[in-house]
Order: sequence, then C-alpha cells, then structure tokens
Amino acid sequence: MIRKAWRIGAAHGPVVLVRRGLARAKRWIAERRHATRLRQAAWHPRRLPSEPEFVAFAPAGPSPLLSIIIPAFERWPLTNACLTALREAWDDEIDAEVIVVDDGSRDETAALLAGCPNVRAIALPENRGFVEAVNAGAEAARGRLLFFLNNDAFVTPGCIRALIETLEPEYVGAAAAQLCYPGGTISEAGGIVWRDARGVNYGRGDDPRDWRYRYAREVDYGSAAALMVRADAFRDTGGFSREFAPAYYEDTDLCFALRDAGLRVVYQPRALVYHLGGASYGSDADA
Repeated sequence: MIRKAWRIGAAHGPVVLVRRGLARAKRWIAERRHATRLRQAAWHPRRLPSEPEFVAFAPAGPSPLLSIIIPAFERWPLTNACLTALREAWDDEIDAEVIVVDDGSRDETAALLAGCPNVRAIALPENRGFVEAVNAGAEAARGRLLFFLNNDAFVTPGCIRALIETLEPEYVGAAAAQLCYPGGTISEAGGIVWRDARGVNYGRGDDPRDWRYRYAREVDYGSAAALMVRADAFRDTGGFSREFAPAYYEDTDLCFALRDAGLRVVYQPRALVYHLGGASYGSDADA
C-alpha cells in the first residue's frame, strides 16, 4: 500500500507538475508567436515581384474528401496570407481541393491566382457579395465536405483534421472552428441566438484557455469565416440563402436549417483559426 501511494505521489509530484506547466507555457508562447506572424503577414506582406513564387498545393483527386472555399474581393495580400497559412498547416493525408472565388476584384487578384498551382480560381464578372461568392464556390466544389474560409482567416496546424473528425458522426451537419483575434483572445467559440433573434458570439474577448471554451459542444450556429459542412446537407437545405445577400446572418440561417433537418452543429476548440474580422467584406458593429 505504501509503495502504491509512493507511485501515485511520484506521478503527480512537484517535478511532474512543473514540467506540465512549462509545456503548457511553451505551447501558449508558440501560439502567440504564430498569431503575431500571421497578423504581420496579413497587414505587412512582402512585396510581390512581377513573377512571384505562388503558394502551391498538392493536386486533389477527382472526388476529394474536402473542398476549401475561399471568397476574395480585392486585397490580394490578405488572400496571399490566407493561402500561405493554409499551405503551412496542410495535411498531405487529406485529399482536398482549394477553390478561391474572385468576387469581381479589380486589383491583381485574378492574375496572381492564375499562377497558384492547384488552386481552382472562379471569377465572378462583378462584385456580388459574400453569399453569392461562397454559393458559387460550393456549386463548383467536388468534395464531400465543404470548408468555408474567409480570406482574412488563417488556419493553424491540425485545424482541418479536427473539423473533419468532428463531422465523422452522421448526425453532425456542420463543425465550427474556434475563432481568435490575432492578439490571442476569442472572437467566437460558437454562436448563440436568443429568443428575440439576437445573435451573440460566445466568449468574445475572453481567454481561450478558459475551461468554458475548451470542450466540443453543440451550438446554435458557427461563423462562416471558418465553417465545415457536409456537402449533401448544404445542398439539401438550399445553401446560403440569398435573402441575406450581400452578407451577414446567412451562416446562422444555414445552421438553423441544418438543425431543422435533424443534424447538429458542433463547436470544435481543437480547430483554431485566427480571424482578423471584417477585413474581407467589411464589418457590422452589431454582429
């Protein structure tokens, strides 16, 4: 009995606790440095030469598991930073295609996208807004899963796999990422809609290490800034409703439609995405 108690004490002794604390501190510092680098890449990108080396991805199969859909309206540096973060977090074991919808950009976006290997570029003739852009990307997508990603959102390693694993149960229709500001605080840990139809981004401004935001749970909705949805469920429910064009609340409407169809929307904290917020299509002070 004494020997057993000694083993338990050794397993949870001061040295072990200190090591665990140091490991957590190292992870936290690494995450903060990664966030800072992504923010700098977005707002202070390197000057692109006339024939730059574009972000390249592995070719997708004819029927990929995943389609990553990124709407872009001008501001090529943001799109470039988004694609760079995506490439750095890429999982070669996941068969995925990357689709960028150029929503009528008048800058160099179209020309520069043309040079990105294995990036499918869809050009809209004029700026039609977020809803039309992502729906156009979804119509062209071949994947069984659709990952909607804003071009001012930057995925971290392990994020995409965590969302895919969240969608493995057939009763889950959509998986929402944990959105954080580049400074490290939460932008959204799942969404809540109150009875009067007001929406709230749960956890906004809080520390993501808080236990309330560290476990997967069912939510009312997830932001389309980083939302993975089953393709068949997306199409069966009509996709993003054009009633909310050009943008805002279309993701809430989609998630409610999925829930009405008997599916669940699940927030996944292991899927960390840094989101500038409002940089792609502007911002709504009441959102």
